[in-house]
Amino acid sequence: IVLVVESLMEWFGIPDGTLTLILHVSGTGIPIMIFIQSILIPRYYKISGSVAASVIAGGLSYATFHIFEFWTLYDGTASAAILSLIFVYLQFTGAGMVKAMLTLRTGNAWIHLWAYHVIAPHVWTDTHLIVNAFRIR
Repeated sequence: IVLVVESLMEWFGIPDGTLTLILHVSGTGIPIMIFIQSILIPRYYKISGSVAASVIAGGLSYATFHIFEFWTLYDGTASAAILSLIFVYLQFTGAGMVKAMLTLRTGNAWIHLWAYHVIAPHVWTDTHLIVNAFRIR
């Protein structure tokens, strides 16, 4: 897969920022947006009838999607694994709650994806990671 993507980049000259946007939106943005924001959040609200409960459940769901971040450590001691889980939930629950609130408030599951991942400078700060990962010169 890496060979195909890198070959396409070299042949067609895909700019670094465009590649970053494509990889992040198609690989993580859209799957999370569809599953959590489009499917789970409305169901949480339908089941609970509470915006607050739906936002909290959405934040916890979003954090659960991130339990296998590259920096987590589960093959060490039990305390390292517990600490990894604590950090994941502390770091991602708040962001997930903001995304859930935006979805409930606007009725648009796409709002955070376009506002944060495309329009905001999030793409530009991640571009160097993609450039380094694919060794783009």
